[in-house]
Amino acid sequence: VQSEYFSSSPHKKAFDDMGLSECEVCHGNHAVHKTSDQMLGTVEPAVCIQCHDEDSQGYKTAAMMRKGMDSLATEISLAEEMIAKANKAGVEINDEALNLFNSKDALIQSRVLIHTLSTEKVGEKQKEGMKAAANALEIGKRALKEVGRRRQLLIIMVILTLLVAGLLIMYIRAHESNND
Repeated sequence: VQSEYFSSSPHKKAFDDMGLSECEVCHGNHAVHKTSDQMLGTVEPAVCIQCHDEDSQGYKTAAMMRKGMDSLATEISLAEEMIAKANKAGVEINDEALNLFNSKDALIQSRVLIHTLSTEKVGEKQKEGMKAAANALEIGKRALKEVGRRRQLLIIMVILTLLVAGLLIMYIRAHESNND
């Protein structure tokens, strides 16, 4: 799939014109580089800066795509933390699993779509992921609010129980002293 995306990208013609091997330039040959988001962008160790200078559209495209990747990864991380807190507090939530799956899936698809060099396609997939991660985060926040409400209700019930128990003890003692 990545090869097909690359073949339809602006890099295909540029690489062919310069006689560059398609995958090798970014991913290496014998020592194939492990892919990561750090390969994309405008700071070391990004491969984009090997060919694109700061004034080029390619540089700006790489920066924009990397910013979207970082934002989506951060949003997913925040949602995972919120959901973990809610689960640790004893609230079982099922909707977040689908939202987290969808947001992570969108991140993976965004990484693949980078090979199109289309900020529109990558950006659209990143927006889908951000929406799913934001939904998961919201579900987690609501779950934690529910935990807070449950704790408040528990405190109120304990106080009322103690109050009733105290009144009952006073009532029993009052009847015992009347019987004496």
